[in-house]
Amino acid sequence: MCLVPKESNLYRIVLRSHLGNVWMTALPVVDFATTFDARCKPVTAMTVRVTDQAELMGVLNELHGLGLDLLSLDFVGENGE
Repeated sequence: MCLVPKESNLYRIVLRSHLGNVWMTALPVVDFATTFDARCKPVTAMTVRVTDQAELMGVLNELHGLGLDLLSLDFVGENGE
């Protein structure tokens, strides 16, 4: 039997908040950075790697459960593992 690696997709999530390194290890994050907008409010942009829509919804639901404001969600591309 041949096992084919499952493809994954990369998404960029931007939140109006500051998320530290602790949260980044709890999510499938491959890259993140926190900056400040014109009103000096923190904005965190992260790239997450998920295998399907269900996993993406799980990440979004977790962030929503923390009361974080979602500013944008963008598909970045496919990336096999």
